Amino acid sequence: MKNKILEKATVKDLYEISLLSARSREKQIYIYEISNLSDIIGFEKAEILRGEFLKNKIKVKQITNNPVIPKFTYNNDFSEKLMDFRYVSKNIFEIRDEILIFDDVVAIYNTEPKIKLLIIKNEDFAKNQKQLFINLWKSLIFPKIDFKSTLKK
Repeated sequence: MKNKILEKATVKDLYEISLLSARSREKQIYIYEISNLSDIIGFEKAEILRGEFLKNKIKVKQITNNPVIPKFTYNNDFSEKLMDFRYVSKNIFEIRDEILIFDDVVAIYNTEPKIKLLIIKNEDFAKNQKQLFINLWKSLIFPKIDFKSTLKK
């Protein structure tokens, strides 16, 4: 994969990069989150991806501007064994694009007003982004986890 900007990216492109992350060689991905994966690719495909993360034992660290994490999956093993969240106030760090970091890949995307995707495949850049993520992570707090809420398909 080369660096590429997809100005006319599709939901399929976002699914494919997420699927690639579910097969991370390092068994760890980092996400700056702005929306629920189900809202982007659909609940069924998101559940398939969560199954891939679980099968491959890929740990997920996610930083969000949302102080409350509602139930987002029926796959409790995924959310309990692999997911870890941190909350950061928008006043400190506003997340305006979803950023997915794994192996030597940094994928930056947004779906508003249309889907845009930038994929950077560079080992040094990805390592740098992981270091920034981890240092921010260490200073953040746990969001409220509300997995008792009703999950909507």
